Amino acid sequence: MKYKKICYLVLVYNELEYTIKTFESLQKQRQEKYSFDVICVDNASVEKYAQPLRDYCQNHNIRYIHHDVNDGYAGGNNYAFNIVKSEGYEIVFIANNDIELLHPDITENIIDCFETNDRIALIGTPIVDADNNTCGKSLFIQLLAKLEKQIQYENDFFYTTPFVFGCFFAIRTDINKISYLFDYSYFMYCEEQKLEFQLMKWGYYVGVLRDSNKKVKHYGGVFDYKKQSDWSIYLIVRNYILSSKDYRFITKLFFYVSYFGLITKLAILNKKNTFRGYWAGLYLLITKKNSEYIYNDAVSYVKKIGGSTRKS
Repeated sequence: MKYKKICYLVLVYNELEYTIKTFESLQKQRQEKYSFDVICVDNASVEKYAQPLRDYCQNHNIRYIHHDVNDGYAGGNNYAFNIVKSEGYEIVFIANNDIELLHPDITENIIDCFETNDRIALIGTPIVDADNNTCGKSLFIQLLAKLEKQIQYENDFFYTTPFVFGCFFAIRTDINKISYLFDYSYFMYCEEQKLEFQLMKWGYYVGVLRDSNKKVKHYGGVFDYKKQSDWSIYLIVRNYILSSKDYRFITKLFFYVSYFGLITKLAILNKKNTFRGYWAGLYLLITKKNSEYIYNDAVSYVKKIGGSTRKS
């Protein structure tokens, strides 16, 4: 076995119920071939949530890491990823704190898949929402792969795709070009897209498990836009636009035309924050603002509207 030191990172902010269900799901994963550690990353929760979370972790053999600053989904995961990478973990699973793994062999199958080809860098699974609707399999995704000329690869366990959902995936830590996991300036939403496109540009494979039974249920997510807060809508729209800067020119044209449908849908639900996010994204993209400026824009808007960093 090539990979022997493996862990799960579960980022948490001011939430307990879904988090415990996620931990219970991870504890049901088979560990006959590979063992793994579960690490709870507390993204500066208030003591009302932090203390019972610490107690639960202590009683269930879960490592607890406290992050003093709440700097979003991207920043919190970067903080923990740098720690475990320095400790020699070879495979890191990034898991939202509101997911459920629906098959006990998912972890072992993903690691087996990494063993088959050194160019496989990041692996996810099919994702379903709380109502068991499959997410992400669309004509849009297929066309995006063709336009971006993504290197296609598949075997008995895995196939490439240009988009793996950030709520659950595994990544190798031995890719030297990775100095950080996510672009922290995104704060939340679409940060995984930038990571995945960068890996593809470096010649690595990004994809999902082929077996449709090896899927993960995401109870939150951006699939139901009616449930999103004002600041979530703003960041979703803003960051979708920002993520397009990594596409080829022809892909950008296709992306903007296709994006019109999403903008229309969101505008019907939340006109003010949709258009604020839209114009902010265009402004930041056109003026080529640096990461610090983009990050501060996200933080100031979240503080203005009020919100948490639980990716829901």
